[in-house]
Amino acid sequence: MGCISESIQSKEAVQKDFSVSKGKQDIKGEISVIPFKTNFNYIYAYLLEIRDLTEPIISERQRVWSQTVKKLAHDIKTPLASVQLTLKTLQLKLRDEAQDTAHRMAKDFDHISKELNHVREMTRQFLKFSNLEAPNFSEVILSQILQKVKSHFHSYFNGQLTFDIQIDNDADTLIADENQLEMALQIFIENAIDALKGKGEIALSANLEQELDSGKESIVIEIADSGPGILADNQGKIFEPYFTTKKEGTGMGLAIAQKIIRDHSGEIELVSRANFGTVFRITLPKKINN
Repeated sequence: MGCISESIQSKEAVQKDFSVSKGKQDIKGEISVIPFKTNFNYIYAYLLEIRDLTEPIISERQRVWSQTVKKLAHDIKTPLASVQLTLKTLQLKLRDEAQDTAHRMAKDFDHISKELNHVREMTRQFLKFSNLEAPNFSEVILSQILQKVKSHFHSYFNGQLTFDIQIDNDADTLIADENQLEMALQIFIENAIDALKGKGEIALSANLEQELDSGKESIVIEIADSGPGILADNQGKIFEPYFTTKKEGTGMGLAIAQKIIRDHSGEIELVSRANFGTVFRITLPKKINN
């Protein structure tokens, strides 16, 4: 602590910035050393103040990054639409003027079209991610939200694929943004359905937890499936934008869900083993402190 020695020697206040690397994270902050003096200029104590500035710096970087990539995504959309239209026009011309060539190139056209649609969907999902507004908090009923989510997938649930919901009475109300919470839960359920490939069980439970020391109440939502699980090497990557193991996936779903939960001051824990299923444990405060 060089600034402490400097303050002792100079008998004056000293303030310095510092940076510490811990693993992959850089911690940045500010140290202040302030001497307390009597009227006779005698120093009887020092005040050492350490401020963590990591979060404001990261937030500013994320804001700039989000604005930059959002502009790029918008810039991609216009020429992409033009390319898709030109491709369709070319395909129609070939059908009219060279049917044999059009037939031989049909698979190539389909492949190009699928790739363009994939880029378009990735762009759309990123814009959804970057345009998420701050939550509009109000009291919501969790069971009602889940019934709406379930209705989106009603055609998937049959004798081979089941979805069970168990919500404790004291965990059925919380302060949240209804639309955003519905979106996040829909993403988790959709991923579970995709993992099960039409056969298995999805179980969703919600209960109230209370911290003994502070009395803080949280709603804990667990979404479990009996699927093949998530490989250990992938578990640290699944919330990263654009990471996906699905052939047609965009890799934005869980990134969006994580952002929503974090914007609600919540946390997500993943428990998964190969061939033993997956559990997402979401912890949300029952009330939001303003």
